[in-house]
Amino acid sequence: LVLRNFIIAFRDRKSTGNDESRSEDSDKDHDTQERSLETALSKLKSVPWSVSDAVAITIAAFIGGQTIGIGSVALYLSIAEGIGITSAVNTVSNSVGLLFLGYAIAHILAVTLALVFAWYRRGGLSSLGFRSFRLGRALGFVTLFFVGYILAATLAVAILDVLNLGIDFQAQQDIGFLDATSLFEMVLAFIALVILAPFAEELVFRGVLLPALTRAVGVVAAVGLSSVVFGLMHPPVNAMIGIGIFAVFLALIYIYTDSIWPAIFLHSLKNIMAFIAIFFADELLEYLEELANILPGGGWI
Repeated sequence: LVLRNFIIAFRDRKSTGNDESRSEDSDKDHDTQERSLETALSKLKSVPWSVSDAVAITIAAFIGGQTIGIGSVALYLSIAEGIGITSAVNTVSNSVGLLFLGYAIAHILAVTLALVFAWYRRGGLSSLGFRSFRLGRALGFVTLFFVGYILAATLAVAILDVLNLGIDFQAQQDIGFLDATSLFEMVLAFIALVILAPFAEELVFRGVLLPALTRAVGVVAAVGLSSVVFGLMHPPVNAMIGIGIFAVFLALIYIYTDSIWPAIFLHSLKNIMAFIAIFFADELLEYLEELANILPGGGWI
């Protein structure tokens, strides 16, 4: 009996010690997360450029880059073919290869401008968000924020539909590349929409604009303002709403992971989904219908 009571007491003491240890570990993890968030916010606020600088770079990179990219290809075509500039622009817009060339020039210019700007301001790559991150933590936030974006966008559309504000939710965003049919053209479209666009846009809007706004007006207002600006750059109105909501989650994942890489990955993931929906929707629906017919009880598909 003495031995039994001793064993029970020892087990209870060990269990209590484990509970206290787990509690201490939980507190340490919580403190570590708080410190990580505070460190990330301090880095955002310490960028060596102002809001006016960031706005100028954003406009030059996004609008100027697109104008120079498409415009330079159209100008070359106009001179080479002896056609008017308007006809040349229309030709570029309807040619996947020429559109990709203009698109690539635009985004390479945007990235170059942001990098040169950071170097000129003595900020370096770290000031633009090119920092190491914990892979497991980042993947967790990618999953959480992607699901959160889908739920938030769905809820916003439902509310706006009930309010009957006259927004056409069936309107398509003019992203170009819709005429891509061959495998080569599909590859060009994929590179443009899934690789170039996320990298350049995150570098400009989250790497340059968001930190400057955070330094000036605080993190909450900065996330809201940068997301509104990002949404306004993607007409029509229904796309502006969805992309503006998505930009909130892009800003949050940048802040919580203290790195721009997870934001680029999340942006690419969303664009991959859009790419599949645009170019392979019919094939996907046919596959799902066949799968529903083959599987027992597959009607839910």
